[in-house]
Amino acid sequence: MSPTTLFRCALAIVCTILSACGDSHSPTTPTPPPPAVRPSVSVTEVSVAGERLTTGYGYRTVVHVRESAGAAATVVSIDLTFRHEGTPIVSSRHNQPIAEGTSVCPASGTLATKELVTVDNDAAHPYATTIQVNVTYSDGAAFTSTASASGDVPPLPAPPPPPPPTYTLTGVITDAETHAGIEGARLEVLGGVNVGRTATTDRSGTYELRDLLADSFRLRASANDYFSGEQGIIVPANPRADFELRRTAVDIPCAYTVAPTDIGIVSYTGGAFSVSMTRTSGTCSWQAATDAAWITITSSTSGNGNGSLEFRIGESSLNSRTGTITISWNGGSARVTVRQGPRPDWVCLPVGLTKGAEDFANVPSGGGTLTVLASAPADPAFWSSACRASVSSTVSWMTGGGTVDGHASFTFTVAVNPSPAARTGSIVIGGPGGSATLTVTQR
Repeated sequence: MSPTTLFRCALAIVCTILSACGDSHSPTTPTPPPPAVRPSVSVTEVSVAGERLTTGYGYRTVVHVRESAGAAATVVSIDLTFRHEGTPIVSSRHNQPIAEGTSVCPASGTLATKELVTVDNDAAHPYATTIQVNVTYSDGAAFTSTASASGDVPPLPAPPPPPPPTYTLTGVITDAETHAGIEGARLEVLGGVNVGRTATTDRSGTYELRDLLADSFRLRASANDYFSGEQGIIVPANPRADFELRRTAVDIPCAYTVAPTDIGIVSYTGGAFSVSMTRTSGTCSWQAATDAAWITITSSTSGNGNGSLEFRIGESSLNSRTGTITISWNGGSARVTVRQGPRPDWVCLPVGLTKGAEDFANVPSGGGTLTVLASAPADPAFWSSACRASVSSTVSWMTGGGTVDGHASFTFTVAVNPSPAARTGSIVIGGPGGSATLTVTQR
């Protein structure tokens, strides 16, 4: 038997044995693995917030994506393009757009980027109106794809209103008696929009209350061992407010100043006079009295605080005289000296003014003349020049007059009355002997 035949016989025997082992089926081809699933990412939301910069604008963007194919996706980068009415104005690329060091969107999950900042420093550019978003992602291997979306850029928020202007109130807090500044005194706003604002005085008693809004309020000043004080303040109308505070535990002596204390030499004719009292410390009252019968106090003889003392001096005789008014208070007094010159050995008698024959109460509207007799006599008569008086009109439409010592006649011219209404004026005489008046009425 040939070797080939022997090989075939052996092969048949082996096949028979294998068949006897029960495997009567032919071998099958292995099933290939299913194809790999690739991620599919879409942009679900784009939110943009814009702001105005010193030059240009800034945009802060957050992009939300979703994976819908059931495979994790790696976000590689995000490109943002901002447009104004279709024209691109600024773009930016963000290679690490996901926060907290992860860039994987889970299978069938969502992912949000961190805030992506885009700055446009070109002040000539307008503000963007739309945004284009391109998200580049991969499966972590060779597969790469892009998801795109666009949206509107919300308009810029209205700029905040400018802060209201503020003002500074200054002043000085002093001791009411010594007028020295009080260090460490406290100023406090009691109401209004500035309520609670405070300030403290320095060594000179000066304070500054800063950053006050325009308002009206009560301002209180206080210090240790002093009574507090308050003022009504209007800011900015009142830029300064000073206070004088009185001590609480000190017995302050009372004092007044009186002015003048010498009114000079008064004419023999006398007259009305006054002096003023100013209380400079304490709270006491004052009283006044005179040692001369020819001095008459015509106002109240007592008072409390600042005031005025009025008095009248009578006509003197041929001799000069001196009197005193004494103003006293608890702890002090002041004297007012009154000196009056003598009456001369001649005297001016009272002046006189007498109407002429004309009707002074019914002067024609066409005008005319009026005659008056004026007298300025003296005793003895040869002193009449010392008693000279003047005669004049009080209105421009009646002219005339002059001076008189003794007796004289004067003619006054009355102009035409241009008005249908009546008018009234006066002719007067005045001099050392007194004065007198005649009334004139023109139709």
